[in-house]
Amino acid sequence: MIKEYRAHPLMILRFIKPILFILVFPIIRAVIQYIKFGIITGFVTWEIFIFGLIVFYGIMNCRAFRVIFDDKSITVKKGFILKQCAVIELSKISSVNSSQSPFDALFGSMSYSINTEAGSRNKSDFEFKLRKKDARELTKSLFGDEEVDRVHFSAVKVAITAAATSSAFSGMLIGVPIINQAGKLLGIGLEEMFEEITHISQRMQTTVPPIVNTVTLIILAGYIISFVYSFIKYINFRIVLGDEKLEVRSGFFVKSRTSFKKKAIRNVLIVQNPLMRLLKRYSIKVSVGGFGEAKSESQIVVPAVRNDHINEEFLRYFAFLEPEGERIYPKRNRENKMRFLGWPLLYIGVALAVFITLGVVFKDFTALIIFVGAIVLCVLLYYTYICLYEYKYSNIILGKNVYIKGVKGFRNCRFYSPRQNIGQIKLTRLLPDKFFGTCRLKIIISSEGADNIKIRHIDYEKALKNLNDCFNLNKI
Repeated sequence: MIKEYRAHPLMILRFIKPILFILVFPIIRAVIQYIKFGIITGFVTWEIFIFGLIVFYGIMNCRAFRVIFDDKSITVKKGFILKQCAVIELSKISSVNSSQSPFDALFGSMSYSINTEAGSRNKSDFEFKLRKKDARELTKSLFGDEEVDRVHFSAVKVAITAAATSSAFSGMLIGVPIINQAGKLLGIGLEEMFEEITHISQRMQTTVPPIVNTVTLIILAGYIISFVYSFIKYINFRIVLGDEKLEVRSGFFVKSRTSFKKKAIRNVLIVQNPLMRLLKRYSIKVSVGGFGEAKSESQIVVPAVRNDHINEEFLRYFAFLEPEGERIYPKRNRENKMRFLGWPLLYIGVALAVFITLGVVFKDFTALIIFVGAIVLCVLLYYTYICLYEYKYSNIILGKNVYIKGVKGFRNCRFYSPRQNIGQIKLTRLLPDKFFGTCRLKIIISSEGADNIKIRHIDYEKALKNLNDCFNLNKI
């Protein structure tokens, strides 16, 4: 069966958008000029003529756009002057994403993207706009209409996940441009805003210097912006389960729907960062080529699952990734334990020495030094705990599926991947490893996103034997 879909008229904006912003201001100026003086200068008339040509070019490109579906492939045809044609086999499609903003909803359109593991990183292979009915029909044709179960997630779970995954840095990246533009409209610059924050911090009655209060307020504001953005993005989160596919739906203002086949999953991570550990929650992340609006984006699939439910939830969605085989642990002895704790203890000793020295030399900044030193010490103590956790609980299973329980930065993780998705294995032995009969393994996924995880100080002979059995290696 062959079906053909045409672009929604709003796709004209995609074609003229790169140039439209250059001409929109002269057009506005021309309108104002005509209203005030009743005449438009020849220069502005020429700009209007160019603007008309651009709009005409966008209309013709929109009319030339086609998406043709058959039982084996999807063909995307585009271009009015420079014609292009791409044929994608259905088996090569990793995911499709459709989203609808309030503006799209007003005109009955949907933004649609088709993604594979090929093409540019962090950019969908094919992006276009379809009518809502056509977008739903195309997704149904690609992935079928089977639906075994539908799982909804409460706003509380989404809020916990947003709180645990938000960061001040990402909030600043999102918020500063918006605040800057809003400030310009109100005649307020960023400099005046920072001056006001500094003024507020000076009025706060604390023993901490005003500069610390200023930085704290800025970080807090960035975190709040990031939290609100994440919460709105993932609100109404739900998963539609099928025998062969998963579909993730979320969003409030911009409603997003991403569908992918289970065989397109590159790997799954069960993650617990410090805040989630405090709240006794985990999140599950899946890596799929083109998942979401950006290619190979790692997206939350199950938000804020309780500790005692995480294994049950994992098997519900990803039972085909359950590992089988011999479990290899780091050697459990005093010498190996000190290898895990050696660097954290050294860092703590150096940090204490540095901050005590600074306190003696710069007595006028004692409060600031104590404040910064306390934060650094708390971070190092948590790092020590993470290393101790790695010593006690990290392990690896090499079989049909590869499983590693370990740490990544300050997060403890469980990593699952089909054996065929492993792109690279690094076995490293430093001088201490040769002395203790251990090694370090790093597993890297064969994917654009290339997730990776490592495990340290495991038995070398066992690791070598299991690698050979799992991947049929002759030697390393």
